[in-house]
Amino acid sequence: MRVLVANQVAEFVRRLPPQPKRRLRRALRDLAREKGDLKALEPPLHGYCRLGVGGYRFVFAYGKRGTIECIFAERRNVMYELLLLRRLQQGESLGLPHSRPMPSIGRGCHELRVADRGHEWRIVYRVDGDVIVIETPRNAVERCRKRLEAYDHALREGKKR
Repeated sequence: MRVLVANQVAEFVRRLPPQPKRRLRRALRDLAREKGDLKALEPPLHGYCRLGVGGYRFVFAYGKRGTIECIFAERRNVMYELLLLRRLQQGESLGLPHSRPMPSIGRGCHELRVADRGHEWRIVYRVDGDVIVIETPRNAVERCRKRLEAYDHALREGKKR
């Protein structure tokens, strides 16, 4: 099989120190022979698979004509949340348990939680034809509400002109 690597994957691997870079490049060559720590992903990522390499993960899908399309690479601890965020940016809709409604912030608002290196981040978003993402550390819900109110006000003012 032939492995097609997305720009994000190539850049991610390129920025790594020499030892992990060699290890990940070797794993991508082995993926062409379907070797390695491979696993099919569960919904909402059904149709994708992952290749585990130590503390790193590649997400890929089997393409047409014997190809493997490697679409995303990241550290294991943030991989799936970032992939979900990317799917949101591409216009897909997510539900529980990955995304939960946050009506206390505003109409149509939802939240993703991302755990990274001992910190938990709350990503609040609302889809309005495009995705608005607001990173919210603890105790910042009120700030999110105010930012969205300002955005709504700007939209209303723009429509009046």
